[in-house]
Amino acid sequence: MPAAIVSGEVPATLPLALVPADPTKQLNELQQMGMDSLRKGFVDAVGGPDQDPNNPEYLRRWLDATKRSDDLYKTMFGWEAYAEQQRRAVREAGGVKAYFEQQVAAQQLKK
Repeated sequence: MPAAIVSGEVPATLPLALVPADPTKQLNELQQMGMDSLRKGFVDAVGGPDQDPNNPEYLRRWLDATKRSDDLYKTMFGWEAYAEQQRRAVREAGGVKAYFEQQVAAQQLKK
């Protein structure tokens, strides 16, 4: 994860595919393959696992890859699953206010 995100300097959320899944729901084999593909695609899009967390380009790739991955998540799993995973992401981020602050900060970086 980019250092600017870890430090809180640039708040950002994990892509939905990396947010812990609901432990009460089991994915079928096809769904698990989809999740694995999203996770691998995200890691590839940011440049692999061995990135310099202080590199500003890594941060930009992280934010872009998160958007693409989340869009694919919605396409693959449907609106209802997307919305539920968004709620899980909000809880992981520390609540609605923190989540939206992260989203706004991420958008401002892209400008």
